[in-house]
Amino acid sequence: MVATPQVLAGLLGAEAIADTAPLRELIAKHVDRRMLREIAHEYRGGRLLMVGTTNLDAQRQVIWNMGEIAAAAARDPEAAQLFRDVLLASASIPGVFPPVHVKVRVGDQVFEEMHVDGGPTRQVFLAPAQFSLRTFDSLYPQPPVRRVYVVRNGKLAPAYEAVQPNTLAISARSLFTITKNQGIGDINRIYAMTQRDGAEFRLASIPASFTAESKQSFDPAYMKALFEVGYRLGLGGKAWVRTPPEAVPAAQR
Repeated sequence: MVATPQVLAGLLGAEAIADTAPLRELIAKHVDRRMLREIAHEYRGGRLLMVGTTNLDAQRQVIWNMGEIAAAAARDPEAAQLFRDVLLASASIPGVFPPVHVKVRVGDQVFEEMHVDGGPTRQVFLAPAQFSLRTFDSLYPQPPVRRVYVVRNGKLAPAYEAVQPNTLAISARSLFTITKNQGIGDINRIYAMTQRDGAEFRLASIPASFTAESKQSFDPAYMKALFEVGYRLGLGGKAWVRTPPEAVPAAQR
């Protein structure tokens, strides 16, 4: 269990309808000093681990360099807690799970920011639009091979479902449709970046043929079925496509 329901409290003014104390404890258990040291070691070797959240106060996406935070944890205990807080925030679905209040120090002043998962600002992210994938080319003796892999945990094709004529059903379906199309837009944005900067593009998503339904949050049966589908696609070499569904390959323009 990663959360405990508190529906009544949520309806009466609490921050969410579930309490994520179990998930916080699980993160604290696994994100220990050894794990932070290993992430810091990989970061010093050039590997990046980036996690996105949404700053609700500022209405903007925040991309956290988790390797830098892990490296700082060796000399600053607060960095280890920040690492755990960012992971929890990245899983905090607004309204369902409570936001994470992150303390930020600016000079001598300490501010508190409210962070939730990255979904409200980006369903899928790679880098800010103004960032060029060619930025670090001069650091290599030969031009590097740039290849971007995007994994979208959702279906991209439209899925028909008869919507019940009531406020709750219409609102839920509309929100789901907004989220789905925002994700497609994010993928198209990443694809445009790869085309601009000469990078190869690879995309994996849940196939339209996958029909299992999740009965609850973090449904073990659903996640196992989804894993099996992904595993079979990977073994068959059919997991990756080279263009988003709405994009026209450059060779066909």
